[in-house]
Amino acid sequence: MGKIKNFVKNHGLDFLSVVILAVVVFCCGYDYYLRSRTSNDYRDVNRTVDNVETRIDRADNRAKSAQTEIKNAEVHIRRADKTSRELTKRSEQNTRELDECQRLVDGMSKRAERIQGIIADVEKSNQDSEAQTNRDS
Repeated sequence: MGKIKNFVKNHGLDFLSVVILAVVVFCCGYDYYLRSRTSNDYRDVNRTVDNVETRIDRADNRAKSAQTEIKNAEVHIRRADKTSRELTKRSEQNTRELDECQRLVDGMSKRAERIQGIIADVEKSNQDSEAQTNRDS
């Protein structure tokens, strides 16, 4: 027993230093293990997050593109609506002008019939006058 006491007395500090060193090495090794494991785990998470962000960006770009297309379509629809209204107004104006022309043609036809009637009456009168003049002579 004396030898153990003597050994512990002479080498106790060395033994304690070795135990402390072993604990420090174990703690550092365990910390390194956790960091590398966490780093590997986070690498997969980071890749997944990057992929999700990329997909979100693509979806955002597609949404913006769709909004632009919708705005362009709205502009074309407004332009087509305006053109349609203008064509409708022009068509109504043309219809009114055609109605006016038809009224004028009808009026001229009636006038022509009256003129032809007057000419026929004058010719008949002239024939009657000639016939009477020829009888009187």
